[in-house]
Amino acid sequence: MTHTLSNLLLSISVLACIAPAAATPSPLDRQPAASQSALASTAAPPTTTSPVEHWIGQILIPNPSCAQITFVISLTQTGHSWSGRFSMSPGCGVSGSFDITAEEVARTNDLIRFVTPPPPGRNIYELIPAPDGQTAAGRLIIGGVQPVYIRATRATDAEARNAAPARPQTPSLPLPYEQRTVTATTTGPSGTLAGILTLPRRDAAAPLCPAVVLLPDEDPVDLDHTEGMHKPGQVLADLLSRRGIAVLRCASPGMEGSGGSYLDSTMADAAADATGLVAYLKTIEGIDPARVGIIGRGEGAYVAARAAAEHPDTPFTVLMAPAAISWRDLLLVRERRQLEAQGEDRAYITARLERFGKILSHAASAQDDALAAALEQDFDVQMKQGRAMGMLNIFQQRDMIQVQADFYRTPRLISRLNEDPRPHLAKIRAPVLLLATEMDLLTPTNDTLPAVQETLKAAGNTRVSTRTFPRTNHWFQPCSTGFPDERAQIDITMSPEVADAIAEWIASFKP
Repeated sequence: MTHTLSNLLLSISVLACIAPAAATPSPLDRQPAASQSALASTAAPPTTTSPVEHWIGQILIPNPSCAQITFVISLTQTGHSWSGRFSMSPGCGVSGSFDITAEEVARTNDLIRFVTPPPPGRNIYELIPAPDGQTAAGRLIIGGVQPVYIRATRATDAEARNAAPARPQTPSLPLPYEQRTVTATTTGPSGTLAGILTLPRRDAAAPLCPAVVLLPDEDPVDLDHTEGMHKPGQVLADLLSRRGIAVLRCASPGMEGSGGSYLDSTMADAAADATGLVAYLKTIEGIDPARVGIIGRGEGAYVAARAAAEHPDTPFTVLMAPAAISWRDLLLVRERRQLEAQGEDRAYITARLERFGKILSHAASAQDDALAAALEQDFDVQMKQGRAMGMLNIFQQRDMIQVQADFYRTPRLISRLNEDPRPHLAKIRAPVLLLATEMDLLTPTNDTLPAVQETLKAAGNTRVSTRTFPRTNHWFQPCSTGFPDERAQIDITMSPEVADAIAEWIASFKP
């Protein structure tokens, strides 16, 4: 499965590569019905010597080429409540996850249960601790559909830290700037968004500092804009605030205390949230209200362009990996370039793009029956050609198709597929910085950047600057191939040259 679909449908990507279900039944499946009911009861939390406990686990996969995937869950006890942070190593077609917030965490003497959030489906982890409390076994229910066997071992703090990859750009204390946890009110349906504001320290006589709202790419994100095994929002905010720029990054609607729902939020809603965050920053002491702009990457660039067009008083905009084609057309370009880079033959690419185009068209126009039929046809072809990993029975196939169809029907995705940035780009008169990369396979630069430049120029915007970074991928990492699966193996989260370029451009900006 290529990145186009696996990025939109992470749990489906996992399901495709690990099915069929493990032959060994889960310990939960072997429990009598009465015992399973007891596991769901609200027993008192266990007595622990530390408010934090770590478990290193394995997802056991009946696939000889990919036997298991490692995960780490760190549980924190506060009174009688528990919270959790989750990481999963990349592999088997999965990009991995790094230090994300687990949901619905339950920890009793008899059960460890938590959920990793969508889209598109909730992945439910259930583990039964052994009597000694040092090991546990159970099941992972992928997307609420497919159960597989998992096991875990109690770990020390050091073992848990070493199980996750080191990221040299992750900020460490003490920080040379102030960091605040904030709640910002927006004019969009989200109402409020939970965020982190990094604010350069200054004395009363120092000039007011510029500020930016940081918009993430296409997947829902936490406060650090975690994507797979990296935290690009946290890293870029750190790099910019060290250079004297205040940065506000927020969790997506419905994530980590933000209001609203990501899957119900349209592109117009996202733009309204962005402009609300700009207005919020203008109220912060120490920030120059005349120099509060927006930075967006990928889908965030679409949202930033729309917000800047709808609010001409936005003083500047930075568009990272921008495009001047509809999101539906971008997905087709993305699919083509990735298949070409993989060395697929022309006939296969043409047939695949035709099927994928039908899926996107039916989804964009909310033609539910036609969408389901197109998804079924595409899945059937890929199974017959051996392009789908693993062998699924008819019930699993139907479940997969249903989960995909449900996700394609969400307001967020329908809105995204119909988003055309050209009318918005044509309305922007304020300064724009365009940042692109040589090896972007998600927003291929040669296919997208020229049209962005031409649209801005044709509209009369003479204050456009462009910078393209060599041998750099969609996430602005130094890379070798540009493929998404390479990302987790790269220690650098974002090239410092990117932050340098942004900071220098903002410093030269005069309102």
